[in-house]
Amino acid sequence: MIHQIDIEDPSSILHSIPAPGSSSAGLAWDGEYLWNVDYSGDMIYKLDPNTGDILLEIPTPTDHIWGLTWDGE
Repeated sequence: MIHQIDIEDPSSILHSIPAPGSSSAGLAWDGEYLWNVDYSGDMIYKLDPNTGDILLEIPTPTDHIWGLTWDGE
């Protein structure tokens, strides 16, 4: 699962969506969508942050990527 937590009370979960794949290894937020990389499946997913629906699947350029970032473009 991917959890949105309350920064004032990190033990409080505000919202959760299912994580695609079996080994989530990074998240990025582009201001509208949540992006997730799966280490084992070698896929990057564009997710609807409200439902967790997969909107786009992109194979990673190399095997076993850890981490994800958004450069604003």
